[in-house]
Amino acid sequence: MSDSPSVRPVVLIVTCVLALLVGVFIGTRINGGDSTIAYMSAKDAVSAASGMEREDDSALEPIRRSGLEQSAEVQAGVALSPGSAELDAFLKFSQMDPLGATEEALAEANNLERISKLALLLSGVSSEDMAGIADLLSSNRNGFERMQEMGMLYYAWGRIDAPSAVTFAEAQGGRAAGMATSVALSSWASLDPGSARAWVEASENPGNYQRGLLIGWSENNPLQALQYLSQQGDNESLMNRWTAPQVARNLIAERGVMAFDDLAAMPASGNREQLLSRLADELGETDPVAAANHLSSINDPEILKTAVPEVAKEWAQNDPKAAIEFVSEYKQGQPELYARAMAEVIEEWAERDPYEAGLYLNDQPASPELDRSVAEYSREAAKIDPIGAMSFAVSVNDDGLRADTIRRVAREWERSDKEAYQVWVDANPEIAPKK
Repeated sequence: MSDSPSVRPVVLIVTCVLALLVGVFIGTRINGGDSTIAYMSAKDAVSAASGMEREDDSALEPIRRSGLEQSAEVQAGVALSPGSAELDAFLKFSQMDPLGATEEALAEANNLERISKLALLLSGVSSEDMAGIADLLSSNRNGFERMQEMGMLYYAWGRIDAPSAVTFAEAQGGRAAGMATSVALSSWASLDPGSARAWVEASENPGNYQRGLLIGWSENNPLQALQYLSQQGDNESLMNRWTAPQVARNLIAERGVMAFDDLAAMPASGNREQLLSRLADELGETDPVAAANHLSSINDPEILKTAVPEVAKEWAQNDPKAAIEFVSEYKQGQPELYARAMAEVIEEWAERDPYEAGLYLNDQPASPELDRSVAEYSREAAKIDPIGAMSFAVSVNDDGLRADTIRRVAREWERSDKEAYQVWVDANPEIAPKK
C-alpha cells in the first residue's frame, strides 16, 4: 500500500500554492481582467452590486478618478458582487497597510475567507513587507493552518525574492525551516530555473536547496530537471518521499507515459528508483491502461522491477481483475516479477474485498510464484477470518515464508479469539508456532 503519512508536507505545499493561485485569479477578476491596478472604493462597489442606477453619471466618478482610460459603457457593465466588493476594498487596504491587512485576514473565522484574503495580500506585497507578515502568521496559530499560511507566504516570497526568503527561514530555525526554503526555491525555479540553479550552486551548502530547485525546475522544464538529477549520482537522498511525488507529477503533466522512457535513459541510482516508484504509482492511479500498454514495450528489467508492481498495486484499488490480467503478462517470461506484482494486487484486493480475493486464489493451482500472494492474503484475511486465513497460510510452499505467515495469522487469531485459537493449536501441534 502507498507509503503516506497522515498529513504530508508536500500536500500542504500544493494546497498553499493552489490557494495562492486562486487568490491571484480572484484579484484579476476584481480588476475586470485588466492588468492595470485600479480599484473602485468598497462603498461604490457595494452600491453598484446593490442595484444602483448605472446611468447616473456620478456613479462613474470613482472610475474617472482611478485614471482608467475605459469608456463609461464598459465600466458600467462591470458590477461587483458584495463579496467581490469586500475583497476589492481589502486589496486597496493591503497596498496601503500590509501588516494591518494581514491582521484583518487572520481575524477571519471562516477558513476560505481567510485564505482568500491572504492570497490576495501576498500576490501584491513587496519583499520588504514579507518578514513582518511572517512574524504575524507564525504567532497567530499552530498546526495545519499555520503551515498552510506560511507555505503561501514562502511561495509568494520566492517569486519576488527567494534569497531573502531563504535567509529569513533559516534564521527562524526549527523543523519547518527546510520546508520553507524548499517552497521558496521551488517557486523561484518554476519561473527562472537558470538563476535559481546558479544561486544554489554558489551557496555554501547546495545540498540544502537542491530539492526545492528540482521541484520548481521540473515544473518549468522537467527534462532539464532530470538531466540535472542524473548528474547528482553521489547524492542519493534528493528524491525523498516529499520531493519525488512533486517531480513525478510535473514530469507526467509534460510527458505522460513517455516519462518511463525518460527515466530509463537516466543512469541507475537510488534517486531514479525513488522517482520511478512515484511515477508508476501516480500513473497506476490516474491512467493504468496507458501505463500498462507502455510498459509492455520496455525491456529494461530495472525499470520493470519497480514500475510493474507499483502500477498493478494502484490499479488493483479500483479494478483488481484488470490488474491481475496486466500482471499475468509477465508470468511466463519473468516469474519473479510476476510473483512480486501479483502479491501487491492480492494485498490491495484482500484489504477491500477479502471474499472475492479468496475465491480467486482458491481457483488458482498452487505454485511457488503465488506464495507471496497467499501470504499477503492470509495476513489481511486474519483480521476478519483467522480460521480461513490459517488454511491459506499453511499452504505456502516456501518453508520460511510459510512459518512467518503462520506466526502472523496466529498472533491475530489469538488476540481476537484466544479459546478458538487454542483449540487449533491443540489439534495442530506440529505446525502451531512455538512460544
